[in-house]
Amino acid sequence: MNQDTTGRLRRPTTSRAGAVLAAVLLALLVPIGAASAHDTLVSTDPATGSTVQEMPQKIGLTYDNIPIAMGSEIRVVDADGNNWAQGAPKVTNRVVGQKVQPGTPAGTYTVQWRVVSSDGHPIQGTFTFTTETGAEPGAATPSAADAAPAQHTDPAPGLPPWVIPVGVAVLILIGAGGVIAWRRLGTD
Repeated sequence: MNQDTTGRLRRPTTSRAGAVLAAVLLALLVPIGAASAHDTLVSTDPATGSTVQEMPQKIGLTYDNIPIAMGSEIRVVDADGNNWAQGAPKVTNRVVGQKVQPGTPAGTYTVQWRVVSSDGHPIQGTFTFTTETGAEPGAATPSAADAAPAQHTDPAPGLPPWVIPVGVAVLILIGAGGVIAWRRLGTD
């Protein structure tokens, strides 16, 4: 501790302000890792690698957070490369559902999915399942538009997830610097 000109003890404000600032920065930086993580696929319906009696009317993908509907795409592709998905996927809470065209033949299907994570970044993957029974061959076929790979554009890029916490940290540093400078001016 320092003494002022009257002999009174004066606490060093710089070290106290530095400790407070360090604690605030640490509290801000700890959640950055979790905040910047993309959503994770938790489960699929039908289950990955499973065999089901017949094609369900809808494929479901459940995530650990609520994905963004814009830019989401799910394809249900048979061994010949035909896409049996019908319409656009629908996001309901944490589940992205995709209707399937009626009349699918028995066989192995690959679900190709691409959704926009709740953090604004696209994520994608695939899984397969098999159906034991299906429509008679030639009973229904997907349209040519459905069989062709879907063309899509990435959503407009947003801010990277680290920008806001870093911005807040910078503002706190500026504020702490101002407080330290103000206290020094007031004690001199």
